[in-house]
Amino acid sequence: VPSAKDHPALRKLVGLKRTQQLSAREIDDLFTKDYDRLKCALVGAFQPSFVQGEINTQNKNKGKINSCGFDPKKTCLLQQIKPPEMADVDNLWNFCASLAPTKAVKLNDTGKIAFIECGDDCEVRVPQSDVVHQMPLVAQLLHQFMRQNCNIWHEPAKIGSPNFLGGMKWHVNGMRTMGSPYWRSNMGYMCEMRDELKCHWGVCSSLLGREGPDQVRITGLTILPPPGSMSGTVMILAFLSGPFKVTFVGKESDPGFKGVMIVPTDAQGYEARPMMLTFAPGWWSADDTRRLNDFRVAMNELLTTPEQDAAEAVQEMYAELMSVVHRQRAAKKGPQNTFFPVADERIGKSTGDIAAEARLVPPPCGCLEIFEVGPPGAQAASTRRQVGGPHRGDWEHAEEQG
Repeated sequence: VPSAKDHPALRKLVGLKRTQQLSAREIDDLFTKDYDRLKCALVGAFQPSFVQGEINTQNKNKGKINSCGFDPKKTCLLQQIKPPEMADVDNLWNFCASLAPTKAVKLNDTGKIAFIECGDDCEVRVPQSDVVHQMPLVAQLLHQFMRQNCNIWHEPAKIGSPNFLGGMKWHVNGMRTMGSPYWRSNMGYMCEMRDELKCHWGVCSSLLGREGPDQVRITGLTILPPPGSMSGTVMILAFLSGPFKVTFVGKESDPGFKGVMIVPTDAQGYEARPMMLTFAPGWWSADDTRRLNDFRVAMNELLTTPEQDAAEAVQEMYAELMSVVHRQRAAKKGPQNTFFPVADERIGKSTGDIAAEARLVPPPCGCLEIFEVGPPGAQAASTRRQVGGPHRGDWEHAEEQG
């Protein structure tokens, strides 16, 4: 679109009157139809403010939840129940059912711990997210009531302490510092139900002042596509810039690299926490690195000279880069990448794997460096371009002319 004023989404917003609203379908068509594109733009806007959602696989109540007789993936454990009248099966069941679908409720032998089996959220038209397989709705609401008083029988009280398997705690990129999303947001108490995942990655708009010696407030958190979809890793690599050490893990040739480790190099007084990312379900090749560099160079040109030709070049390079993801997702033949790293994983001595450190070469313009993996100049030579110079089809001639 030559001018932002002509963008259909903005024109639709400008035409709205104060009392008008868009339907859910219109909002999806205008703004969120391509989630990968939207989240990639957010990564570009807010990198390197990355956060890691580490999934708790060692819940201290895991044994109780697994042995209670309900489906563990749909069971919320509630203890320190308040007020005392709520420690009654019928009262608690009626209360939970008033919040969201509830299948069953029972107390333990002492009557101090309740097990709540959540119902099907589709009954209230709450679909499951394809990013995070979150705890059911009634468990989410109980977690909110844990933090705020609610009027139960006209007396303000906090419902108690709910617990669910697969809870996540957030770490600020490269640091041991814990991040705390706003508690009224469901990101403040997210859970992941898939056993194969060990962590999620996100990008946030800001990290506010410390709440304690090792906590900060996360605002504007966007969770990236999950490990196993490949696109989240590609988004981070597309815009990563600054003092980082980037190391590809796996095999440079067939089938390719299985993951990449990113470590900040400006940590002072502490050991930096690595970002270990996976290319699952596919593999990363030298051709993919060239496409990545083409996109980064095009972005440098657009940010240096914001013209329509540069914007169209970015769009073309983005399509080529994401075609890597789509092709790998659709691949049916060959070995599948099953690498799902744990939250604090580092490069080990896995049989047959290599660690190939990438050199970050300064670009002709802009701040997004060129990735070199292999012999010096191997991936950088074919992607270097000049602002205001010939377009993509003329680079061979330009190189011949020096």
